[in-house]
This record gives sequence, C-alpha cells and structure tokens, in this order.
Amino acid sequence: MRKGTFLAEWWPSSAKLVCNKKWREGIHCHDYQQALKVIERSYGNSLRDPEPLGSTQQPLPLGFTDDHEMPVTDEVDDSLAGAARYLCEIQFEVEDAIREPLKKNQPSLWDKLVRSSVKFDGGGCDGILMREVEIFTESLLGKMSDGELHIIWKDTENGVMAIGQGFVDADRVEMIHDIALDIYQTIADHVCEEAQRHLKRRRP
Repeated sequence: MRKGTFLAEWWPSSAKLVCNKKWREGIHCHDYQQALKVIERSYGNSLRDPEPLGSTQQPLPLGFTDDHEMPVTDEVDDSLAGAARYLCEIQFEVEDAIREPLKKNQPSLWDKLVRSSVKFDGGGCDGILMREVEIFTESLLGKMSDGELHIIWKDTENGVMAIGQGFVDADRVEMIHDIALDIYQTIADHVCEEAQRHLKRRRP
C-alpha cells in the first residue's frame, strides 16, 4: 500500500507488517483489520512528525491485541525462557545476529551474503553461507519450549496451512523446521533486496 512517499507492506503468511522499508521495526499483525489500524496510525504519525534527515524514528507503540490476547509490540524481549514469542521477532533476532561481525574489522555473515547475492544479480545468495544461518537459527529455536514453538509455528506458512486442514498439532522437529524455513526465506529475500539496491547504485 503506497500513498505519496509512505509505503506499507504486509505479508499475511508471516503476519509481518513493515512501513517504509524499516525491516527492524517490523510489526506483527495477524489480520488485515489490525494491519489497516497500524498503517493508518503510522501514516498519520508520518504526516504529523516528519523525520529529520539522519535521525532514527522511534518504534511505534501499539495498543491492540492479537488472537493470543497478548500485546502486539515491535520490541524484542532478549530473554528466551518462558517468553511468548512471535515469528517476526525471531527473524529479527537472527538477522541482527548475522549482522554482527564475528571478529573486529571483519565482514559480518550478512555482508558476505549480500556480496554473494550481488554476484547472482540480486537473485539469490550463497547456499553454504545460508547453512550458517540455518545452524544459528536451529540452535536458537532449540532453546525454546514446545509451547513457545507452537505459538510461533501457528504463524508460519506451513503452520497456517496445516491448521487450515485441521492439523492443529505438530511435533518439535516439524515446528523447528517450519519456523526455520520461513526465517531463511525472509532473510534471503532481505539479502537479495539489499544486493539489488547495491546493483542499482552501481549502474549509470
């Protein structure tokens, strides 16, 4: 959805809403009514408070709740134990981790992925490097309880399809696989988008 310079993108399969390409400030919205409320509010805020050049916009506080009757927020809780999490929160956590350089003055895994994607003209990225993302993601999900995984799994593309077909339960291995699959795809998409921006800047 676009109006003037304001852009809102919503992916129903992952319940993710992003305004103005600010991926790290993504918001979890289960249905289009919630998404429209957030879009309307974000658009109104962008009109009232134009963002100064070089500044960082603060996360938008939300007042509605999702179908788990828990507050929807774009703030990530650092603790894993006993915390109900959302799919986009885990994705952001993985993405933030791979943006951090392993050693000082060394490129991060994210930087390496973007460079590899540039070689593929922004249409893909190195599979060996993505395996490192998989290992980290599975390790992160492995620390979570079955209950936490189930909450997140219900938001995955495979989870939504399974529930729609009457299968409301999944074992731990299936849930980790389905959650990780959505995360890999989202991160690969973001890597390719950044690579495409690099390619556009290079072309006259």
